[in-house]
Amino acid sequence: MKTEADKNYYYANDDFKQYFVPYDLGYTKKRIGPKYDGGYIIYEELLKPVNHIFSFGIGTEWVKEFELESMGKTIHMYDLIQFDISKLKNKNMKFKLAEINSSYLDSELDKIEEKMGPIYLININIYKFK
Repeated sequence: MKTEADKNYYYANDDFKQYFVPYDLGYTKKRIGPKYDGGYIIYEELLKPVNHIFSFGIGTEWVKEFELESMGKTIHMYDLIQFDISKLKNKNMKFKLAEINSSYLDSELDKIEEKMGPIYLININIYKFK
């Protein structure tokens, strides 16, 4: 049975969720990412022309990267955390070991844009930004 504190917690969270509802832009919304957090909402029609996705600060949770890769996208992942590279069985998933800070990010994005053209989709999860 829920206590009064539990009820207040759920009410507060429901009230808080109103600030995270994606705008209706007339596109089809799709949720990606792990089931235990808020995930990410993408607009399918806007994602279709995107071939390369850049994810900085991936940590150890890659559900959204695997989902985007399964849609035929090439995923470029960057993080300082080393992991078992054998998880990257698909050639469309690339990993670069790097400490992500503002100067690295500026430099890397400039290189990417010079090589590939404009960057359309980027995900940044950096908790201790330097």
